[in-house]
Amino acid sequence: LFATTIVLSASGPSSASRLLSSRPIVILGEASYVTYMIHVPLYLAMDRLLAHRLGADARCAFYLVVLIALSIAIHYAFEKPLRNFIAKRKPKLEVRPTLVTSNG
Repeated sequence: LFATTIVLSASGPSSASRLLSSRPIVILGEASYVTYMIHVPLYLAMDRLLAHRLGADARCAFYLVVLIALSIAIHYAFEKPLRNFIAKRKPKLEVRPTLVTSNG
């Protein structure tokens, strides 16, 4: 499935490439690292808080909505500004061509 998606995306403008380049999907992709970092602690906290208040289906749907919203918020509030700050402070590497010779 992944390889098929890549091939369809690379083959030019198709519905798959338009879908994958849509703003909501791009935002989800940008926030995916935050999602990875918070999904377990958030699940454990929400499970403990909501276990007796909501059914399993409602708890799962609520968890996904909160996970996505919180991931996007953290990405824009912390991850993206810090990435930009680090990129500005990072010294630029100068690349100089060198001649490699063999002594032989």
